[in-house]
Amino acid sequence: MSLSFTPKNENELFDLLPEGVYPFKVKNASPHTSQTTGNHSIKLELDVKGKEVKCYLSANYLFLLKHFCDRVGLEDAYKAGKLDAGMCVGKTGHCKIIVEEPEPGTNYFPKNVVKDFVKPDGLQQAQTAVPAAPEDDGFDQDLPF
Repeated sequence: MSLSFTPKNENELFDLLPEGVYPFKVKNASPHTSQTTGNHSIKLELDVKGKEVKCYLSANYLFLLKHFCDRVGLEDAYKAGKLDAGMCVGKTGHCKIIVEEPEPGTNYFPKNVVKDFVKPDGLQQAQTAVPAAPEDDGFDQDLPF
């Protein structure tokens, strides 16, 4: 008896998005306290192309917090130094998604993480680019040599 299955690549196995820039919407946001360090953060649950990607905003990663606020219209909250989880729900923008590989020997799996929140101008498409058609160089392509 043989085993029948549909082969999948790594991204499909773990239901991962390929690395790239994607639009997002904050579906949920809640206060969070790290169990290991006790640091406070805001846990964001982002909808990125139908997939849930979690992101934590904290003072320890101020660039990520600032970029989030700048990209979703919460600049005043950032300048005031006060951001509540409720202010984040429903916000939209663009984020750079990467695949984070687990440490060897752990029981964790690869996952998508937010590397940064980015401006939509100069947006790189996350999908595979279609190569441009070759330019006509004036030579007849049907010649046998």
